[in-house]
Amino acid sequence: MSLARRCSPRSLSHPSLSLAGALLPALLLSACGGGGNEGLRTATGTVTVANTSTVLGRGETAVFTLRGNNLAGVTLRASNCTNVQEVSRSQQALTASCLVGPSGTVVAEAVNAQGQSLASTTRDVFNVTSISTNPTAGNYRYGDAVTFTFTGTNLDKAVVIATTACVDYGTPVKTPTTYTITCRVSKTLGTVGMGKQDSFLVPNPAYGLTIPVSTPAPAVEFEIDGTPDTIKIRLSEATPETTVNFLRYVDAGFYDGTVFHRLLPSSDLATNGIAISQGGAYTDLNTAGDPTAKAGVRAAIPLETTRTSSLSNRAFTIAMARSSNPDSATSQFFFNTVDNSRFLDYADATNPGYAVFGEVVNQEGQDLILAIDQDTTNQFDEPSNVTTITRARRITLP
Repeated sequence: MSLARRCSPRSLSHPSLSLAGALLPALLLSACGGGGNEGLRTATGTVTVANTSTVLGRGETAVFTLRGNNLAGVTLRASNCTNVQEVSRSQQALTASCLVGPSGTVVAEAVNAQGQSLASTTRDVFNVTSISTNPTAGNYRYGDAVTFTFTGTNLDKAVVIATTACVDYGTPVKTPTTYTITCRVSKTLGTVGMGKQDSFLVPNPAYGLTIPVSTPAPAVEFEIDGTPDTIKIRLSEATPETTVNFLRYVDAGFYDGTVFHRLLPSSDLATNGIAISQGGAYTDLNTAGDPTAKAGVRAAIPLETTRTSSLSNRAFTIAMARSSNPDSATSQFFFNTVDNSRFLDYADATNPGYAVFGEVVNQEGQDLILAIDQDTTNQFDEPSNVTTITRARRITLP
């Protein structure tokens, strides 16, 4: 019996349409509408949710589903969407996909055999038309703060920066046509683009433009008071948070004038179990165990374990010093004088170890580490002789 032959004062539940990435409200069909055998006489439906996105990206594959009963003869179509294809069909569900167009909105619509619209949903489309950077591409280094500005449409919706090249994101500034955010470069080669709130934050060229990020490999040199020899350190990209943190201190001149304030010499290895030379916090030594701290220490960073980085606390590597709290490292570092991996690498969740983030690559630098190791210490593990870092600076290694 056709719905048109029998009018009811109430509304019948209508099949509901969901678009992947959206939570759609249930729709109602008037009991006096429709006719024929379009498969809606007993239609009821519920909304299925793929995720919580409320906006689609240009070039994204959108998947939308109609759920109900007796859906024979019902088809799905979409505006601002190309290559519409039926994915699956049953009496209770019909799913189709399409490739999202460049701008405006996507209207996904279910129609019966008579061409009547049964249910629809509309989703905004975001689209990136240009990307600019400050500093301009090619003029920034690993760890530098770079501001990315995306220009396009619907950029104030549920979109986010998506990158394989950054850490330390600032708060984005969004308008319908621009999206601006600052982050610190953490890859020598990476990509920055746009993503969606509910997706893995990987740049998707389909959403609009992406921009490549390229920087020199990070490296630092310590100049030491009283000697022309230096300590050259190749930094690791496997620990981006730690490496960027260290470079920020270097760029700020924080390590200039600081001393190696703690020594566990290899001669006491049997007692201490490890041998290290530690610095990065004080400008002098004090036999009372109370050296002068250098101002400018920033907030602590999360621990990047050796299990995650695949690095190890072997001889002549540099690692971050910290307290018993794994996420407490700030400016202090130490050089491993011997292979300390047995005690300082990740063991388990309760013994997560210390974050290695580079290694000394020149022989003169390794010899300086060994020379510090030969010193004697007091009861506070302070070395007898003062070794001062007169300057820490970025360098480019071959």
